[in-house]
Amino acid sequence: MKQPRLLKDSYVREIIIGLFIIISIYVLVLVFWNNILQFFLQFPFINSLHQIVLSEIERKSVLGLNIMTFLGGLFFVAYPPEVLFLVYARIGYNILYISAMMIFYTLLAQLVNYGIGFFIEKKILHRFVKDRKREFMTSLKKYDVVFIVVLNILPLPADILSVLLGMMKYDLKKAMLFTFIGKVLKYVFLGILFFVMKAF
Repeated sequence: MKQPRLLKDSYVREIIIGLFIIISIYVLVLVFWNNILQFFLQFPFINSLHQIVLSEIERKSVLGLNIMTFLGGLFFVAYPPEVLFLVYARIGYNILYISAMMIFYTLLAQLVNYGIGFFIEKKILHRFVKDRKREFMTSLKKYDVVFIVVLNILPLPADILSVLLGMMKYDLKKAMLFTFIGKVLKYVFLGILFFVMKAF
């Protein structure tokens, strides 16, 4: 059964509003990052935690790797965790170990991103448009494996994809499974790249 044009237009409007909200949050965090950081550093507990994190990152410890991987996986943090893989591999860390750690903490970040998308839809977008996701979900089900896996392999902001999946209330288990597959393939590729670079 063909969807009426009004349904399509409403769905497009919902996606545009959602993307606008996500991009606005991203830009605001980037622009006011120093102000936001300074505000939170006024609290002694957060300041102490911040110093510990900086120390672990400078020492290039596993804890530093885990923290930076998690933060880099959040959609509003402009930091590619893949860089850490090559840095830690060059230092001499076991590639399988750091890959497992990075996949785990990236998935945790994607859960947070999904939750943010779910919250945005429930608290904000639902007021604008109701029950307009059927057509998108039908289309996504045809290509969901390829779409989610490929975006998680490529060095693209796949973190925003997790926010969109949360907004669309896409099945969380499937989202995490396909994200996991994509991340595993990405780190297999990075491992091969590292050995090729090392050979030359």
